[in-house]
Amino acid sequence: MKTETMTRENLLENIEVARQELIEAVNEFGMNHGKVLISSEKLDRLISLFQRSY
Repeated sequence: MKTETMTRENLLENIEVARQELIEAVNEFGMNHGKVLISSEKLDRLISLFQRSY
């Protein structure tokens, strides 16, 4: 497995993409849907990574 180093800019871009995905999932499915939970967890992980790294 190849490990890729994420730059600050890449991480911020990924956070923005995850944020948009979460908004779209909420708009499409409502708050109580598995897709929303998955999108929310993805965004949480990226934000935590950013906070620990920078």
